Amino acid sequence: MKKTIIAITIFNLFIATHLFSQVESNSYKKVFVLGNSLTLGFGTHGMASTDINTDYYYWVQQSLVINNNDLSMNRFSGTTWETGNTTTRLSFLNNTVSKRITGDEDLIVIQLGDNVNTDERKKTLKDDAVKLINWFATKCPKAEIIWVYGWYQMSTNMPLIKTAILETEGCKLVDISQYSRKQYQSAIGNTYIDSNGEVATISSWGVASHPGDLGMIMIASEIINKLDLTNKIGTLSNPIIKITGNQFEITSLIKDVDIFYTIDGSIPSSLSSKYSSPIEVDYSRIIKAVAMKSGYTNSEVSIDSILVYKEISDLLPYEFPRIKINYDGINVEIISINESSNIFYTTDGSIPSMESNLYTEPFIWDGKGTIAAVSILSSEIEYLNTNSDIYISSKQIFDLNGKRITKLIPNQVCIIKEIFSDGSVKTYKVVFSTN
Repeated sequence: MKKTIIAITIFNLFIATHLFSQVESNSYKKVFVLGNSLTLGFGTHGMASTDINTDYYYWVQQSLVINNNDLSMNRFSGTTWETGNTTTRLSFLNNTVSKRITGDEDLIVIQLGDNVNTDERKKTLKDDAVKLINWFATKCPKAEIIWVYGWYQMSTNMPLIKTAILETEGCKLVDISQYSRKQYQSAIGNTYIDSNGEVATISSWGVASHPGDLGMIMIASEIINKLDLTNKIGTLSNPIIKITGNQFEITSLIKDVDIFYTIDGSIPSSLSSKYSSPIEVDYSRIIKAVAMKSGYTNSEVSIDSILVYKEISDLLPYEFPRIKINYDGINVEIISINESSNIFYTTDGSIPSMESNLYTEPFIWDGKGTIAAVSILSSEIEYLNTNSDIYISSKQIFDLNGKRITKLIPNQVCIIKEIFSDGSVKTYKVVFSTN
């Protein structure tokens, strides 16, 4: 989440539906992005974002593709330009970047400047930035050009880049410096999907200081608003729910919208609570949010869930399993020792989530397939299959030292043991994550 591997009871159900509608004839069709680690630092996505579906490039792409289903959008690393001198910068453009563009692009996004971090590199930054803008203007004469900057080296480099933009025609600055602070950064210990598709952990400040998923959303928001897409659409983008621990934030890619939310699973309206700042909750909740703005069609409803972690001993002084499935050949009854916890179930054996069937009373079952049920406050899934030879008793969770886990911790690597009735055990690693 799509992202970090989601284990058992962590239900991050963010619904990524369309962001924009009502296509305009002048929507962007071909986009090229030249950026640094914020754009492509993890090989397949921006550094410190969770995966390819959470960096700023992804959110901008989603906003553009709905306006044009034939959108062609590509990105390329421009770190060579940042770390070079005037000669190597021009050589990089003429010999490398020129092979990545076709000349018919209608939008060029430059996201460079953060790695211009020595006196020698800064000495020619302004003049070389002018040359870079003019180079794209010549190679792609129909393109709108924007320069995204403001995460690192702001005090010395921002004035130089601003001056370069003023000396050229048709380039706009997207200033993201207001988000270059801890609230929008990632953190040591956060996990991400690397270029090999494996779960990896951020272990250095140099990486963690990059924009996290929320920072990426805000960068995308600045780009989208600079492109003035809000004047070309009639339907607002879906609000984005970001969960950290027992706290959630709701943001929008469009400025000056009102966001209304509920935490009881009901559909939000203008009569619901209006979002203004991060919110903490004491219990597991289903969060729904909608964006509204005068003159626009309301967004669709975004849904996510928040699981509040507590000591299992605080919740339930009993041994596992915490839920039990009873089947008498006709009716299925699912029992939770913790009566206050909702139970969700499936009948096809898939892992149940908060979008699955909500158990309210015993139901009739033909005995075909597999029932899987889970309590939102539980750390294991209970299965029932009428074919006893493949009956799964439960999934149990251990730490890497083989100790049974009694407290669920976000981003913790765990071992799942899947126990079968014949005594065989299947084990595999997972990562609990609220992202």
